[in-house]
Amino acid sequence: MEGRQLALDLFAQLDEAVRLPEEMSVSELLGRLERTLMGMPRSQQMAVAGEALTQLVGAFAERAELLRFFLNHRTFMRSQCPERVGKSPAELMTGQPHSHWLELLGFERFRRNPA
Repeated sequence: MEGRQLALDLFAQLDEAVRLPEEMSVSELLGRLERTLMGMPRSQQMAVAGEALTQLVGAFAERAELLRFFLNHRTFMRSQCPERVGKSPAELMTGQPHSHWLELLGFERFRRNPA
């Protein structure tokens, strides 16, 4: 029963870490996982470690998706090919212009008033 409670506590910590990643580094999270697994039977260790890794992969996948969106929709400031300057990879692939990447995500861009 104690091993199960340790696993539940670890899942709660993992859930909290996924929601608030700045408060816990990956090394801290893996350290907690290792300390928790040491006190469990091997059969439970595999299940707990698998669940922990699944949650970590899910958290990093969301970040990777946002990074991919940003890189595909941000315009090139400079390039060796002049036809790429001022266009994003998505515009070059589709041939269609699009709004700023923040506006595509539903945010309103800050615009200065002309002086």
